[in-house]
Amino acid sequence: MVLLACSVAEAYISFKADRRFTAGLWVATLLIKPQYGLVIGPLLLWKREWRAVAGASLGAAGIIAASILAAGPAAVLAYPSSLADLTGFRGSELLGADQMINWRGLILRLAPAIDPRPGTLLVLGLGVMTVAIALWACRGEWQPHKGSFEAQWVVLLVATLLANYHSHVYGMVLLVVPLAALIARAKVGPLTSATTKYLLIVPSVLFVATLSTVLVGLAAELGLIALFASLCWSLRGPLPESRS
Repeated sequence: MVLLACSVAEAYISFKADRRFTAGLWVATLLIKPQYGLVIGPLLLWKREWRAVAGASLGAAGIIAASILAAGPAAVLAYPSSLADLTGFRGSELLGADQMINWRGLILRLAPAIDPRPGTLLVLGLGVMTVAIALWACRGEWQPHKGSFEAQWVVLLVATLLANYHSHVYGMVLLVVPLAALIARAKVGPLTSATTKYLLIVPSVLFVATLSTVLVGLAAELGLIALFASLCWSLRGPLPESRS
């Protein structure tokens, strides 16, 4: 996840420097854990960022080719079916969904006895709604030099964490550099500032104090929801840059 966080940071830096193709190459590394490209990949197509799409396509082809060379085509073709153990609504004994920071985790905490079928439909519905709101927040021309870009980049990542069917608290490491850039470059409101500080402090303190991944996941998820709502509200209009 630290390597993927570096990739997300480099993609952001490349977009800011107008190196679209390089940004796409960095985005392609999310294929290592494909669920983290859930929102960013389709957004590049929607925005017609063809240089970034070309870079992402080339990078993805390189990862797939390297995988085939390392493990053979049979292993690569078997990869999707190997994920079947992760698709159960409540997760496995080691990967309980009630420890996650997505909508599935929140639903299982609030309604642990819910049947899998309506629970899954509710998770999918909330996920689609989250992605739709994130895309609305990124409406208009994709302009990395604008003050709102940092907020949009964070919104895309938070939406990815919330809408994913499989999303654990360690995925929040993807937000480290984007959040730092947001605070440094854009004039964020008091709620966004407070939520950012909450996410930096409270989950870590809770983990040290309780060693409870369920409690830490809940605290982190509530912070992510608040951050997502705050940023989407702010993105009703462009955010001015505070400094370069």
